[in-house]
Amino acid sequence: MRGATVLGLLQLLLLVELSHTAAVNSTIGKSFFPYWRHCQTDSDLASVRVGAYVPQCNDDGTFTPQQCWGSTGYCWCVNIYTGEEIPGTRTPPGTLPTRCTSDGEYFGGDFCASGWKRHDTRCFIFIQQPASWIQAQSHCMFEGGSLVSVHSQKEDRFLQELTLEAMPRFPLTWIGANDCIQMGVWMWSDGSVFDYDNFPRRFTTQTNGTCVEMNYGVRRVWMKSSCDSLLPYICAKHI
Repeated sequence: MRGATVLGLLQLLLLVELSHTAAVNSTIGKSFFPYWRHCQTDSDLASVRVGAYVPQCNDDGTFTPQQCWGSTGYCWCVNIYTGEEIPGTRTPPGTLPTRCTSDGEYFGGDFCASGWKRHDTRCFIFIQQPASWIQAQSHCMFEGGSLVSVHSQKEDRFLQELTLEAMPRFPLTWIGANDCIQMGVWMWSDGSVFDYDNFPRRFTTQTNGTCVEMNYGVRRVWMKSSCDSLLPYICAKHI
């Protein structure tokens, strides 16, 4: 009888200790991940709505690093604990999705190699060493990219700032635009659609040269120049 009493007391003490440990672990978890969301719960709720975005989950209940919406074809990277989208990682249907990694890698990282700077879904690097347009394009291709293409005023401003960070007074800089094949028919060296330009209003295609430099004049516009001119340049590549 006495032995049974001692055994019961030991069991009681063990239960108290386990309860205390569970409470501590629960508190730590809540304080370390204050905005934790359970992916499976979100997924179950969304799956009942036709065409809705349904989160994809890991076996441990966290969000998979890459999320895609089947109805639209868009993909993006997320914080695996909160499910929040990582800015600048969303890609449209028909394009190569951003490389998404686990939380330990993308927290504090921008997916670009050392010396390159990220903007949206591409990495950029400003090369100060002057080169001809062809030499610049060859070097960019060696690095796995191409001379930079520009598709919005926002990107144009970003590139201007990139050059200014390295050299004073917005240096004349090669970009990938050219009309080498037919005068006035603009193309990007990376093969992307020519859907934006920053030529001056009274620009004429009769200007000498077939390659394009940026940061021209006080308004920092684009201008045609001889492809043999030696200028710094910007390379770009997709993440």
